[in-house]
Amino acid sequence: IQTQWRGYYPRRDYREYRAAVRIQTLCRMKKKFSEYKRFLAARRIQLKWRCSRDSSAYTRYRAAVLIQSIHRGAKAYVGYKRYRAATDIQSVWRAKVAQSYYKQYVAARCIQAAWRGKYTHIAYTIYQAESLAATFIQTAWRGFVCQTDYLIALNDVIIVQTVARRRLATKEVSSLRRKKAEYYAVLDIQRSFRGYKGRSIAKDRQAHLENEKTCQ
Repeated sequence: IQTQWRGYYPRRDYREYRAAVRIQTLCRMKKKFSEYKRFLAARRIQLKWRCSRDSSAYTRYRAAVLIQSIHRGAKAYVGYKRYRAATDIQSVWRAKVAQSYYKQYVAARCIQAAWRGKYTHIAYTIYQAESLAATFIQTAWRGFVCQTDYLIALNDVIIVQTVARRRLATKEVSSLRRKKAEYYAVLDIQRSFRGYKGRSIAKDRQAHLENEKTCQ
């Protein structure tokens, strides 16, 4: 009963609240709809007026552009005729200059090719002799160096193996000694514990026998 009674007022208040919210929503929607219709009407009026204004401005702009294009076309045509005449004169002059430069270049290339061929042949003969001598010297030296390095490396490897094996043997002996000591320590502990346990059992039996004699 209390639960129903306590829930009655909140439910009633909630229904009233929902009704008020719906009424407010409808009022606001109606107000916004009327404002939106006025906004659309104003937008249409502005659009018509702007279209009319822009149409007249665009007509004047197209007339000005047409006049400018005609004037610029005539000016550009005259300038192009002058440019073509200057280009033809420059082409003829540059062709003559380039032809003379090319003749000089070809003559210089022929002289350079002959000189470089002779110099390269001499240099190659000297290089071949020096290369052969250097090859013999490098072969002998590299053989000596490789043999020396091999003997040194072999000696080093033997020494390292000896030290490593000695170290491993020492560790193994130490481990065996430690395990042997642990084994004897375990035997001593077990012996002591078993002696203690046997003495405790003997004492308990002796006390039990004494108690039986006392009871008799």
